[in-house]
Amino acid sequence: MTNYKLLIKGLGSQVNARLTGGSPSDVYTFSLYKDLKVVAVSSKIEVPNWDSPRVMEPGTYHFTCVVHSGTSEVEVVSQPFDFGINKQAIKPKALKIRPIHQPPASFHSLLFWESRKAFAHRKNSAWLLDDKLNTYAFAERLGLPTPALELTSCGYEELPLEKNTVVKPLTGVMSQGVFLITEEKIIDLVNNRIISSIGELRRSMKSLVLTGAIQKDEWIRERLILDDKNHGQPARDIKFYTFYGQPLLALETVRIPEVKRCWYDNYSNLIDTGKYSNELFLGQGIPPEFYEIAKKVGQEIPAPFVRVDLLASPTGAFVNEVTPKPGGAHLFAQSIDNTLGNYLVSADARLRTDLISGKEFSHFKAIQSDYS
Repeated sequence: MTNYKLLIKGLGSQVNARLTGGSPSDVYTFSLYKDLKVVAVSSKIEVPNWDSPRVMEPGTYHFTCVVHSGTSEVEVVSQPFDFGINKQAIKPKALKIRPIHQPPASFHSLLFWESRKAFAHRKNSAWLLDDKLNTYAFAERLGLPTPALELTSCGYEELPLEKNTVVKPLTGVMSQGVFLITEEKIIDLVNNRIISSIGELRRSMKSLVLTGAIQKDEWIRERLILDDKNHGQPARDIKFYTFYGQPLLALETVRIPEVKRCWYDNYSNLIDTGKYSNELFLGQGIPPEFYEIAKKVGQEIPAPFVRVDLLASPTGAFVNEVTPKPGGAHLFAQSIDNTLGNYLVSADARLRTDLISGKEFSHFKAIQSDYS
């Protein structure tokens, strides 16, 4: 049976519905519902996407798509969504005043304390996966592909530097110390500058270590994964803020020729979180199976929160990194910070229940046993 999915994306006050899983011979009829009543219907069309009429009135909306495939018809229903507008155009809500005895759940604050507790017992926490080699071994145990070339690290003088590879520190944040070596050039990713030679690249790596920007002279290399949408360009980086198996936010990032970002909620609607607001663009979208991969990874880690980073390639998702404490958590708008904080509290409760019930986390424990 064909695995159809109906995705929605807002643009201004207009909404686009896109069906995946169809075949070239299929024909489609889309309908838009507001509060369970039909407000617009398309004619039969040969392309699997439809821009609805403008949606201005408040309400709960959803799409349906009837797939006409030969003599059979299948109706696919989207997730419900509110208002039907691109929430990138809506600034996050202002801070709500609460009684002093009811402090809001702050993601930034809770994440600091979770990290503080976990880091003290690194081997028994998600900090174990902040080591990228451990992440690759963990992903492989889950049957998920990674860009790893070898599960060893080297100093900047010994690390092999070849075309079509990525060089990065064993641990690090905010893409600091990440270099792309393509067929034509070497790119300093965080500074978006071209490096002239392998010799200059090694000097740049040395400088990062000597200045303390990179704490340890431990580097790895990976295959350079190319993008599923932009031919010949490095793969889009899609980061999922995952709360013990519940992806709540996703951040799509392209860095070449300039850094651009797009935030999505867990229904693939575009939103503005207050973070990177001056770099937002209309992204390419996230395949629904990517959310399932982030969910699978998050459920196998005994932590209430991890960020799961995937690369979007023509052959599907590659697990790139897993981190328990992403940089810039303090940059979220207050309302987003509170929402994420509430999810973290809920995830912690679910995790505690599973631990008490005897969940094994066998894949994570296997990485623990190999960690020295």
